[in-house]
This record gives sequence, structure tokens and C-alpha cells, in this order.
Amino acid sequence: MATKEIKNAGAGKQLNDSRLSAVNDLELQKRILNVAAKCFKRFGVRRTRLEDIAKEAGVSRPLLYKIYGSRQALMEILIAKEVEDIINDQATYIASYSSFAEAIVEGSVRGIERSRKAKLLSDLMANNTALQMPDLVLDDSKPFKAIAMRIWQPVFEMGRASGEVSAALTNDDLFEWLMSVHYMFLLRNELSADRIRRLLGLFLSLRA
Repeated sequence: MATKEIKNAGAGKQLNDSRLSAVNDLELQKRILNVAAKCFKRFGVRRTRLEDIAKEAGVSRPLLYKIYGSRQALMEILIAKEVEDIINDQATYIASYSSFAEAIVEGSVRGIERSRKAKLLSDLMANNTALQMPDLVLDDSKPFKAIAMRIWQPVFEMGRASGEVSAALTNDDLFEWLMSVHYMFLLRNELSADRIRRLLGLFLSLRA
């Protein structure tokens, strides 16, 4: 009897070790995220269940919960990935401008257009009750503000050096203003890229 209990205990430990190993498997997590993105695109976020993702990824539903905790958490990770891709795309683009005003205007237009084309991101945000875009990029507890600030801080410093930005304005002030403007434009789908350029230019006193 004791021997059987020991064997059972050993089997339980092996199962737990196997599950913990799966939870820490970065390749598995990456595969599940890719599958989840495909499922959300194919069926729509609202109609996609964790069961659908688990089946497509070839894992159990309990393991999916073990790794991500909830459907909401999985959605937020995908939202974060989509936003980070947009930020990284902006980085190279913004760095090509040597003028503060051009970097602000063209970098903003680039980010807004990329966000508009990110259909999965739009669907995820529309069906997400716990997280809104301003919260995602302005929250100090999340990594995206730091990532985005690394892109925009040199632009702000460029503006200070040229006298186009008041020394009294902090980087946090400028970043919050810029992200709020981006969010406002994202809500106005009728605005063309040229109209956004003009509105930003007017504010920056670039155009009459």
C-alpha cells in the first residue's frame, strides 16, 4: 500500500513538473499567441473561446489557463504585442527626421495609420472591458510607456535645443499630450493623413 502511494506521489510530481515546464516554455507560449491571433482574426474576438485556441494549439484548456490565467489576460498580452510592434515600427521612421516638427507630425501620422490598419488590435480593444489605449501607453506600471518614451524623448530634446519646446515642459507632459492627441485622431476615422498633418502643423505653427 505504501509503495503504491509513493508511486502515485511520484507520478503526481512528474505531472506537476511537466506542467510547470510547459508554463515556462517560451516557444510554446509564442506558438499559443500566434494561434490565438489567428483564431481571433478568423472567428472574431467576441466569438473565439479559449477552447478554440487550445484545440488549435494542441494543448489542454487547463494548461492554457495555467499559462495565461484568463481569456482577458491573453487578450491583453496580444494587445501589448500589437502596440509594441507599432511603437517599434515608429522608431526607425522617426529617427529619419532631423527636424522636431517633422518628427512630431510624420511620426504621429505613421503611428496613427499603422494603428488604423491593425484590425486585430482594434477588435481586441473593442472587446476589452478592462483596458483602454491611453491606459496602456500612459501607465507607468506597464512597459510600453518606457518603450515609447525612448522613441519620443530624443524628439522632445531636439525641440528644446531648437527653442520650439519650452524648458518648463517635462517629457511626461509632452508625452501625455502627444498620446492624447494620437488617441483623439484614432477616434476620428474620417480624418485623412493629410488632414492630420495639417491639424498637427497648425498646432505646431508650421502652416498657416
